[in-house]
Amino acid sequence: MTQSQSDTPDLQAMLSRIEAAFVGKLRYYDSGLHGLSHLREVALLAGEIAAESGADVESAMVAGFLHDCGRMNDNGGNLHAIDSAKLARPLLIELFPHIDTDKVCHAISTHADGLTTDDLLAGALWDADRLTLKRLGMIVREDLLSTPAAKQMLKKRIL
Repeated sequence: MTQSQSDTPDLQAMLSRIEAAFVGKLRYYDSGLHGLSHLREVALLAGEIAAESGADVESAMVAGFLHDCGRMNDNGGNLHAIDSAKLARPLLIELFPHIDTDKVCHAISTHADGLTTDDLLAGALWDADRLTLKRLGMIVREDLLSTPAAKQMLKKRIL
């Protein structure tokens, strides 16, 4: 389902509000690969995918911004995803009580497990993170994307 231009939220303004809410609340591992620029990019992509997929846009963007907040290095694996969800939970309850904390934490905790999903929010985050793999010199594979929206983005952007 595609939203009309007038119905599409201002993702950049939403990202600014989300980022401002977390300033001073978290310390991020700030590398060139997984630093703030990556978090911003994933948040915006997750918002775009959510808008096209019918997931909650704000929840997707918050998940995108927090998905690596537990990361301590650039190594692979999914432990950082679980740690990120644990760190995110109290902040979500405090700063974003109107969004579904359990759904956002589920999306964050599973974003590195190597599996596609039918869950719209988790799929938006999973796909947004996958769409940024080119920065690591990796090829983005369409068969490893969860949402039709991300698959279309991949075709359009030739990421």
